[in-house]
Amino acid sequence: MAKFKSFIELVKSHNTIPSPPPLSLALPLLLGSTSNVPLGYVRHAVASHLDGHDGITVNADSVRITSEPYTVTLANALEKLRAKAVKSDPVLRPLLGWRGERYPVYGEDGRTVVMECERSAAGLLGVRTYGCHLNGFTRDSEGKIESIWVARRSKTKQTYPGMLDNIVGGGLRAGTTAISTMLAECQEEASLQLKREELKFCGHVGYFRDSESRGWIAGIEYCYDWECKADGPKPQPCDGEVEGFYQMRVSEVIERLLDGEFTPSSSLVIVEFLVRHSVIAGDGVELHADQSGNVVPSPSYSTIICE
Repeated sequence: MAKFKSFIELVKSHNTIPSPPPLSLALPLLLGSTSNVPLGYVRHAVASHLDGHDGITVNADSVRITSEPYTVTLANALEKLRAKAVKSDPVLRPLLGWRGERYPVYGEDGRTVVMECERSAAGLLGVRTYGCHLNGFTRDSEGKIESIWVARRSKTKQTYPGMLDNIVGGGLRAGTTAISTMLAECQEEASLQLKREELKFCGHVGYFRDSESRGWIAGIEYCYDWECKADGPKPQPCDGEVEGFYQMRVSEVIERLLDGEFTPSSSLVIVEFLVRHSVIAGDGVELHADQSGNVVPSPSYSTIICE
């Protein structure tokens, strides 16, 4: 478990890949025969496994999926690589976590789904994945942030078992939106039947990091705030994904963040929350704030529009 001397160090630890990466590290993933809009970045070792599959062309400067429907072409190649992952090659290790769950891949406009990708393969292709996280918090009598609700992940979770996390979070599957996912996860994970107007959308954080088990993770996490009232509902474990919920004082949350006890994505979401609410200074915490003060990733490839 990594420990950090500062929030700057924490943030940088989750942004370890240059964005966009140079050709010496990875090839842009393109669709069709003419598009030059990168949808992901494929490491050379992975590209060599994709080379030769029907409908996929690998050359010196790109990996192109040329045969439509692109989702089917990619799925066929991944199914074959899945068999290889079981046998030997470490670079294909992410496929050992096969979910049978498709994530959307968005085009340049940030609205159009141009392809769908098996969730576990996102890190192989360096495609951007999307999720949403909820900051549940309370205020003191002076209106300052007093405590934050956190979850302890189940020890049986496939990723980051037993680590601390946001009160609620989840990935955006194909055909879903951030707010619909957020409301559904509130009920499924924490037994919270919240209304849309109770959740405040506060922007998003981005990261691009290397994971030994998952590959190159390019993530966008949409951030929501929920102020938990003293007489309001409290989170309760529901679907077995959470071991328990804890209401922690802000000072303890900060200590545990720097001790590396939170999952990578939730740690960035909570740092953004603490900066936005002036609990910690934002100077030098490079989370790429936009003109509205929202935290966004470097725009190396498209980010979906969340309303």
